Amino acid sequence: MENRRMFSFFCISALMALLAAGCLPFGVAPASMAGFWADPDNNVTTIKADGNDFVAVTVFDLNQAQGQNLLVTSAYWNRMLTWRYCPAGKPCMTLQATSYRGGDTMDATWTNDKGETGQMTLKRVEKGTN
Repeated sequence: MENRRMFSFFCISALMALLAAGCLPFGVAPASMAGFWADPDNNVTTIKADGNDFVAVTVFDLNQAQGQNLLVTSAYWNRMLTWRYCPAGKPCMTLQATSYRGGDTMDATWTNDKGETGQMTLKRVEKGTN
């Protein structure tokens, strides 16, 4: 009888873990993630809501008077936004939003074409360039 009880406990525990994993959101992107986000180098990414997804639509270096859209790609999968941009004279950067708790900050991991990696905090700004 003890083995049967242990097996039932294991099955119920496994089922609860599977249900919890399936019911919890996998990524970080709530609706208020849309807006303008400045990185420490003053590159501003414009993120827009696209139905239930999000998309980075532009990245501009606000330090340059004659700015151009630096965005190369944007992807949204499993509630995770990833985008790539190429600043003039610098290695291309790929960012992935890793933490957003609402408000005015968003954490991201980054990699560049030199193979360097790191983390940065993006700050919400009032305006960017569409």
